[in-house]
Amino acid sequence: MKNMMKRFICSLLIASLMCVSIGTSVFAADNVKAGVTGVLEIPHEADDLERRLNEMTYEELRTVLMEEFGATPEEATLLANYQMMGNVQTRTFPSNPEIGDVHKESFTVHVALDASVAALAAAIVSGSKYITLAKALTIASAILSVGSNVLGNTVRVTVNYTYGYTNDGVLGWTPGYFEYEIL
Repeated sequence: MKNMMKRFICSLLIASLMCVSIGTSVFAADNVKAGVTGVLEIPHEADDLERRLNEMTYEELRTVLMEEFGATPEEATLLANYQMMGNVQTRTFPSNPEIGDVHKESFTVHVALDASVAALAAAIVSGSKYITLAKALTIASAILSVGSNVLGNTVRVTVNYTYGYTNDGVLGWTPGYFEYEIL
């Protein structure tokens, strides 16, 4: 009797989680219209991706970009070169920040009808030199997950950087979340 009750409760919980995730993605896809704005958090997985990308050689990086992110050879070369340069520009950031200060950097990017994560990331790094490749890939993935109405539109992205200590204990500017607006 106890095992049957456990199985029933487990099945009920799994079914409810599936309903919530399916319902949420359908809701998100239906509500994307021009002029709509939203806020998405850059997940902590972006830091793991950044560490992983930093440890790769040029050829390994090109291969991963093509296999995992759908990059064409040209996009993979562009993104790998960007990653290997490794100098995210922070010239426009305040020179004397205090812990807790927030700085916003905005850029616009056109999302092609057949956009892949890598293609959109290439457009992001071309339009903004304030973001790392890992963050660009994460933002591109998040924008494409907003819904199909984003395809073929221009999106204004504002990345919010906060000055403070990172999880690694380093003091600096950290992107925490970004806002998007479909134009």
